[in-house]
Amino acid sequence: MKRVGVLLLAFALTVLSVSAFSQVKPSQEGAPALPHTDRLPGVDLAEGISLVTGTAVSPLLGVTAFGAWRYFKTPESQRSQLPWFTKPYIWGIGCLLLALCLLKDVVGPAVPVFVKKPLDAMDALEDKLSAALACGGFVPFVAAEMARHAPDVAFDDSSVQMASMLAGGMLDMRLLIMPAAMIGFAVVWLACHAINVLVLLSPFGLVDGLFKTFKLVLLASIAVSAAIAPWLGAALSLLMIYVAWLLAPWAFRLTVFGAVLSLDVLFPWHGRRSAQPDQPRAFLAKQIEGVPIRTYGRLERSANGIGFRYRPWLILSERSVMLPKGRMAIAKGLLYPSLVSPIDNGKYASVLLFRPCYRSYVHAVASNFGGLEVRESSMVRGFRAIRAWVVDTVSPSRWRRGLKGAT
Repeated sequence: MKRVGVLLLAFALTVLSVSAFSQVKPSQEGAPALPHTDRLPGVDLAEGISLVTGTAVSPLLGVTAFGAWRYFKTPESQRSQLPWFTKPYIWGIGCLLLALCLLKDVVGPAVPVFVKKPLDAMDALEDKLSAALACGGFVPFVAAEMARHAPDVAFDDSSVQMASMLAGGMLDMRLLIMPAAMIGFAVVWLACHAINVLVLLSPFGLVDGLFKTFKLVLLASIAVSAAIAPWLGAALSLLMIYVAWLLAPWAFRLTVFGAVLSLDVLFPWHGRRSAQPDQPRAFLAKQIEGVPIRTYGRLERSANGIGFRYRPWLILSERSVMLPKGRMAIAKGLLYPSLVSPIDNGKYASVLLFRPCYRSYVHAVASNFGGLEVRESSMVRGFRAIRAWVVDTVSPSRWRRGLKGAT
């Protein structure tokens, strides 16, 4: 089944390549090409690889910075022919969003968790939207420029349709570079977007800062290495693409988890309307019978116990596994409830993580699955203990009682 999924992905990227290049014609309508000199063609290809990879690390920053740079580097008489991402209102909006993200990261450690987490959810959602725009419009343009500077490649300027190229007995280099650029962009973005999801899940401001710093270091390393030598930037980018390819399955599951979490946090009313307490949607919190962690699916009750039904990669045929037998409970979490099982020393380990929208249906889910115990999670108990201590310490009524006792 994995081979079928890979073939479907390759076919989809090929179709996107043909359709995208039928619209992206940077050298056929007088539009100024990427600034370059009479260098070896490999130099332009290396710079294109670094540009695509760096943009995948942070799509909003990459598209905004390149769009503004390209706009000011182009003569004023030719600016009307520039692509959409170089328009001042586009990169102006991008600069505003970047400023808001920076402000959120600076003041984030000082704001309460219940205020910061919706902002982190918006940041994760923004990263998805900017990646979709970059993959649909920015990457095809850069890939077209990379192919235009590819060595020893003949182009049929009259058409970019597959049929005419095959009939002419020639292969347009753009049809090879385009899928490669999109795959490289996708896998690097998946791996780097996982950092945004980890920030969303982390309850500690210091850890959030470390994750953000790591992402910034990745982006800066590509930019600095490409500035030192184009081949060095391309080599580092290819290494990053290879590592991201290895991490792609894990990053994909984490991205789905972050997307569902963000939507439920930002639009809780929508999630509550679609919630089904008899078949709740959840993510695996540990590997069960070879099914990897954070696989998305739903619970179902049968005569043999509690089962978990899921679709690999969200699109393949449904499969199911049985959860381990034994006493279980539902723990109320700070962001989402979870199905837990007891371990040694009175502690519990998470088996499933429910969607945040099920925080309002914890008792209904527990009733539908055999009357499971409902308990507070350790983190919630800790926050409640801190709140009780603060209220007990700084409460004005306690001060008044203390003053009366002193007098």
